[in-house]
This record gives sequence, structure tokens and C-alpha cells, in this order.
Amino acid sequence: MVLNEEAAKLQTVINQTLQALSCCTDEDHGRGSLEEAEAEKLLLVSCEKRAAMLAEVSRLRERGVSGELEDAEGDSSMSQQPCRGTVSINSVQLPLKVEFVCSARTQTGRPTHYFFVLIRYGPCNIVATPLATAADAQNGDTISFPTSITLEDIHSNFEIDVEVYSLSHTSGNTCDVDLRSSSRSRITPRKLLSTIKRSNHSVTSSTMPALNTRRTSHFALVGSHKISLASLGQSKFPLDKVPFLSPLEGNIYLRLDSASHSNVQHQGILTMFEVVKGFGAWHRRFFVLEGNHMSYWNHPSDQGSKAAEGSISLFSSSSQSVKPVKRDSCARAYTFDLVSGIQTAQQDDQRALAKCWFSADTREDRGDWMEKLNQVLLDLHTWTHRALNHAGAQPNTRASSGNIRESSL
Repeated sequence: MVLNEEAAKLQTVINQTLQALSCCTDEDHGRGSLEEAEAEKLLLVSCEKRAAMLAEVSRLRERGVSGELEDAEGDSSMSQQPCRGTVSINSVQLPLKVEFVCSARTQTGRPTHYFFVLIRYGPCNIVATPLATAADAQNGDTISFPTSITLEDIHSNFEIDVEVYSLSHTSGNTCDVDLRSSSRSRITPRKLLSTIKRSNHSVTSSTMPALNTRRTSHFALVGSHKISLASLGQSKFPLDKVPFLSPLEGNIYLRLDSASHSNVQHQGILTMFEVVKGFGAWHRRFFVLEGNHMSYWNHPSDQGSKAAEGSISLFSSSSQSVKPVKRDSCARAYTFDLVSGIQTAQQDDQRALAKCWFSADTREDRGDWMEKLNQVLLDLHTWTHRALNHAGAQPNTRASSGNIRESSL
């Protein structure tokens, strides 16, 4: 119902925009102006939002909400799934060809090209940047957009579409003919008013410019890229389907930030294998798993009154998962291992990477601990480690002024 109501409101906006655009008959009535470009953009964005909402309505009617929930529960029960997270996009930069920027700066009059970027995720998250021209390329040949979008509570298999649209005012669609020769046949408000008075009729819909309900926006898609989880840590993305004569360089730059919603908590008694003065020994400890750390005390009552005897960082763990230890490696029952960074009270800020062995009292306790630890490791490797690996593999291209891309000019 909400989607249908929003689609109906967007249809009203579309009709009003079409009516306004039908009045842009020549340059004296807005043809080629910034106002016409804004109306073309509004028409495109409204049509895209309405189409996405109607598609979602059709999907819900076909599958049904109850069936979708059952499918989600069935998928989650089969195996562990990564947690949801938040993805934010900002510092959007669109490079243009150097020759186009230089040519645009020497020209006078109205701009020949308008650009904007459309970011979409699902039917209800469609955000458009403001319009920009070559004159807005403050960083030499790159247009910077101030738009930012934050997508919260999204799945790890998300796909965000980044689309670049362009409106070209060429000689074919801006009526660059000699307006003086056609001034006699041009309709002006005064001529229209005198015609109405002579005919002694009221203004009806037949005397107004015809409303073309099938008309689409003159903005054209000139490049797109699909952002997914594998894109985290990157800042440069190639655009697909860029026309050969397009003023675009062929890439788009943006900053991606992500955060996982992992909130795993667990506590209980475990027996940990420790090396003391060169000798290995098993010690029972009370462990508390919260976030990415495991803190431990000698006794459960020490948790609130004493500092932790040590902590284990799962963030520095190189293990993809926690697995049981085979009996030929350790004769102690219900043992599992974890490779991670350990920090004790005597080591202060020093954290050494070591292989830890833990032994639970029962098979069920070991299963619970392994499930919780594996969920934390899965969330870390899905959201955090992937972004860090990509960021470390790419050179730092950020300029001192905060721009992601250096200008070619």
C-alpha cells in the first residue's frame, strides 16, 4: 500500500514535469536552460523511482511476504551467514576528458553538457547528485559531487548500481537555427493572448501544448558500475558502456566505507593451554566473548572487580574458522584451536600471534563456542578484512587536499 501511494505521488510529479517541459518551445521559453535540464533530471529520477516501486509491488504479489520469510529462514538454517552491515558512499568524483574541459572553458553561453550520478539500491534507495557541468570541475578536469548516501542493515551480497547520465545540447536538439527568420511563426504569450481574445473562447486543454505522456527524459545513460562486497577498499571504478564520443574519461571515483553489525556475545568456562616459563600447562579460565575480543579471568567473580588476566584479539586472527583438534595432536577431549593475537596483563600493549588451544567440558559446550567464534571470524573476514586487503593492495591515490583523484591539468 505504501509503495502504491508513493508511486501515485510520483506519477503526479511526472505529469507536472511533462507539462512544464512541453512549454519549453524555444530559447525564450527555457529551451537549453538550466531550468529545463533540472526538469529533465526530475523526470528521469521520478520515472526510475516509480518503475522500481512498481516492480517491487509486482514481486511482492507474485512471491508473497510470507514465502520470502520462509525462504530466508531456510537459507539461514543451512549454514552460517555473514551479518548485515552498513555501507556509505561519499566523495563522488567524475573525471572528464581534458580536451573537453579546455574547450568548454573557452566557450561562451550556455553549457553544452549536463551530468549527474544516480545511486540506487533496491526500490526505496535511489539518490541523485546535483547537476554539474564542465565549469564545475574545480579540481582541474574532475567534477566533485557533494552527495553522500548511507545504506544501513544491508546483506553482505548487496549490489549498488552507480549510473552516470548526461544531457547534450547539440545542434540537433536545441534548435540552433536562425531564430530571427522564424520569429514570425514563433508563438509568444502576447500572440497567444490576442488569439484567445479574437476567438472569444476560454483557454482549454486543446489550446495548450500537447502533453506527450510517452515522452522520456533527454538524459542518456553514458556509464555505469555495479558495486558489491568485492568493491570494498577500492576507490576507482571503470564505467561500462561509455560512448566513444562521450566527454567522460571512463572511470568514476568514490569513497566506500563499511561497518559490520556483528554483535556476538558468549561466556563460559574453558581450559586454555598456556606456556609458563617454557613449560606448557592447562589452566581453567572464565572467558567472555564480546565483539572481536575474548577476555579471560581466573574466576567468574573476578570479572567485575579485577582487570582481565589477558585478552585474545580475533581481529588479528589469520584463521578462517575454528576447528576441533584431532586426538593424535592433543589427547585432551573437546579441544579446538585458534590462531590469534594474545595480550596478557604483563605484556601491556604487546600482542603476540600464537596458536591457542581451548578445551571445553562437554561436546555441547565446544559446539557452542565454535559456533560463536566462527560467526565472529566470518563477519570479520566478510566486512573488515576484505576491505583492508583491497586497500593495502592499491596505492594511496588521495591527494593532500582530500581528493581521491589527482587532476590531469
